[in-house]
Amino acid sequence: MPVTLLEMKVGMADKVQAQVIDTFVRHSELLELLPFDDAVSPSGGSTLTYGYVQKKLPSTTAFRAINSEYSASQATVEKKTVDLKVFDKKVLYSFTPLPHYSWIKEGISASSMRKFNISYDIEMNRIIIPHMDINNNLVGIRARNLDEYAVDTFGKYTPIRYKGVDYRYPTGENLYGININKENIKKYKKIILFEAEKSVLFMDTYYDDAFAVAVNGSMLTDTQIGLIASLGVDEVIVAFDKEFEVVNDKESVRYAQKLSSMLDRLKSRYNVSIIWDTEGLLDKKDSPADRGKEVFDRLYNGRIKI
Repeated sequence: MPVTLLEMKVGMADKVQAQVIDTFVRHSELLELLPFDDAVSPSGGSTLTYGYVQKKLPSTTAFRAINSEYSASQATVEKKTVDLKVFDKKVLYSFTPLPHYSWIKEGISASSMRKFNISYDIEMNRIIIPHMDINNNLVGIRARNLDEYAVDTFGKYTPIRYKGVDYRYPTGENLYGININKENIKKYKKIILFEAEKSVLFMDTYYDDAFAVAVNGSMLTDTQIGLIASLGVDEVIVAFDKEFEVVNDKESVRYAQKLSSMLDRLKSRYNVSIIWDTEGLLDKKDSPADRGKEVFDRLYNGRIKI
């Protein structure tokens, strides 16, 4: 619900924040009266609401009779809003801020892990992966389980529950890495879409100016398309995991069909290309980023325009 600065000040425990509000109010009658969206509490644990415009139906073209006017046609759009709970970042101090040797061995740099706040949970033997939204708010935490029993029982990657707080969140409402890479995405007007977090970390290791994010799965949601649109992108590069053994076999055709609807949605707005391993550089289930910078460069330069 919208509130004024004076209403926001009521009950505010932080005296510094209260003094900042007083300063704004004293120097601007407009700011005193202007209502603000009460979306997030700075102490964390509230709900962040952000919006985007979704195109429902594109504008159309049509023939016209001689000496007649064109029929006006406009795209139909709809305003969408998304709610994400915001957690207090102080929870990240509960874990050991050290890069895990297993990921270093795989080729992810320690500096990239530090940049993305990757840490280690000694008690539960798991790698901690914080998820931030576009504004750098903590909206969820996932873990790479290293304990064999946890992997067999729950899987390699799971949301965490810590000291009674459940840090799971709807991952389709966010793009992992967007908080770090949004300026590079805007600069190059390109975005690479991977499935999982590690691929974004690999890209940060390989390049100083990576423009990659992860969709946290193998499909793209309306919210994620809205986030992409907010960054002024011209080209979208799809770099999902390889889901076939041999190019042009039945398995690869089925996978291409699975992706076709998503690619069609993107094509209506962007130049779209896809990284498709035609040379056998990757194993099945590999991300295009898994086999090192040289292999990724080759795959990227050979990407297929849709």
